[in-house]
Amino acid sequence: MRNRADARALIEQARRRGCNSLDEPTGKRLLACYGIRVPRFARVSKAQQVDSAIDGLVAPYVLKVVSPD
Repeated sequence: MRNRADARALIEQARRRGCNSLDEPTGKRLLACYGIRVPRFARVSKAQQVDSAIDGLVAPYVLKVVSPD
């Protein structure tokens, strides 16, 4: 995803959802659209997904919560 059309699509999706800002994973995808390097990341919604999500990532790891609250 490295073009302006994809970037516009991300922003439009956020606007349709009524968002005034982007969450971190979406922000990173937006930056990648413009060729800006971002750290690798994995997003999981259940604790059981962690082991498979970090496969291929290099420690140390950072844990962040992504929430609309």
